Amino acid sequence: INCLALYFHDVKGVKVAKVFYFIPESKVTEQEDRVDYRRWISEGWIFVTPGNVIDIDFQVDKIYDIVKRYNCRVISFDPAKAYHGTVQALQKKGLSYILDEFAQNIRNMSEPTRTLQKFVEGAEIDLLGDPVLRWMFRNAVAISDSNDNIKLDKKKSQNKIDGLIALINAIGGSMSLVKPEPYLNGEIKV
Repeated sequence: INCLALYFHDVKGVKVAKVFYFIPESKVTEQEDRVDYRRWISEGWIFVTPGNVIDIDFQVDKIYDIVKRYNCRVISFDPAKAYHGTVQALQKKGLSYILDEFAQNIRNMSEPTRTLQKFVEGAEIDLLGDPVLRWMFRNAVAISDSNDNIKLDKKKSQNKIDGLIALINAIGGSMSLVKPEPYLNGEIKV
């Protein structure tokens, strides 16, 4: 499952997350994940690409349309796995200026993971009733290090959590957009 998550920090006073999912046609029939992909596809939650691997051209065209429709300011992506064609194709479409490598190490992922946790526990974010994301939340397992950093661990999680990781990347990317203003009276104003 490939995912693109959008995070809006203020839509009429509400934080909102919208996740787009891409799976190959073969994933629908294999039943490996023991979920009803057909229902989610018919309800419009998942895009299906032809064949047994995700069609990069199809995915890139959809991402480009989504980015333009929602006027996205940054696309944060996992640099370790993103250079299989999608990032290069988005660069060719002129989106280099919003592409941002977001390393998946525990130190980098901790703050946006905790932020998402706080939003969910406090009912501060609208997940738009997304059943795929709900399933991924149930699958998630977090790990921590000796410095109390946390991140979700795909290997320890029960099943797919790609949408959650994409959402954490989106929240992390949005945090990088906040730039401090100059010193005012000896304090930094954000």
